[in-house]
Amino acid sequence: MFLAIDHSINRLGRGGQLLSRQVIPRNRCATTLVLVCASVLAACAHGQIVVFEDNFEDGNTNGWTLGGMDDTADNGTWEIGDPVGTFDGVEPAQPENGYESVGCAFTAQNTAETIGFHDVDKGVVFLVSPVLDLSGHSSVQLTYFRWYFLLRLDEDPGDYFVVQARESESAPWVDLERLDDSSRANSWTAHGVFLESYIELTSTVQIRFGASDGTGVLLGNIVEAAVDDVMVAAMGGCEFNSDCNVEEYCSGQGQCLPFGDGDVDLDGDVDLTDYMDCLSCIGTVSQACSPCNVVGDESVQVEDLAQCSQIMSGPGG
Repeated sequence: MFLAIDHSINRLGRGGQLLSRQVIPRNRCATTLVLVCASVLAACAHGQIVVFEDNFEDGNTNGWTLGGMDDTADNGTWEIGDPVGTFDGVEPAQPENGYESVGCAFTAQNTAETIGFHDVDKGVVFLVSPVLDLSGHSSVQLTYFRWYFLLRLDEDPGDYFVVQARESESAPWVDLERLDDSSRANSWTAHGVFLESYIELTSTVQIRFGASDGTGVLLGNIVEAAVDDVMVAAMGGCEFNSDCNVEEYCSGQGQCLPFGDGDVDLDGDVDLTDYMDCLSCIGTVSQACSPCNVVGDESVQVEDLAQCSQIMSGPGG
């Protein structure tokens, strides 16, 4: 028997080209994923560098913060695991499973018989990602599947689901997506945003998902939220040196990096001092050794030193 799956997720490939991953009707034994490139096929091969991803199947192995100093609700703190599905009549409130499998992050476990046993009550609860290093990337896309159930619409503007990001611990949280009290989205729905449109791509970026039950109504509302298949991907990654500009090489992390010029001490020439410094850099990928990488590879190699010896000049050169 075929199950109708109507969810889709959009990804963006190198140079902003659109990739669409659709889950088409399937049986229980097989799933077919179709990848469509809107530009040349090569964009599919090196269009993304996955910086972070979590499908929540193995618990909290990635270091999410489940509740913190910004949480104000009396109930409903985020959990990671297999949720128990609940219903308001025929309307699903808390999902029975994650998007593609059983696990997801969700706002506290309920019993099957009680819709409001552990929903979000009288405040907001947040699911906060670990710190993500997005420095060195010009474009990064966040994609995720989300679930948001609100029992009574248009009751309290304090009822909402929000996705936010910040570029450092001291920076303010910036809204990436917000569903207000007039919205109900109680099915797994894909969404994606380019983070550089909202924040600086630093080495200390964090993402968080929030669900709120407003305090403007005495008894509160029934609020449930869930998140699954979170992915942070840098766009425009390379696979080969030919994918980069002529003055750059493709690193093992899929980044186009400039060739080194051999001038380790930055005195304007390449001499014996630089050569000796590069000699100690063989096999390393440290930032301090990047001037030694004149041939272009993941690490400094003998070939780089050979090239340095050809361009040595100046005192001792």
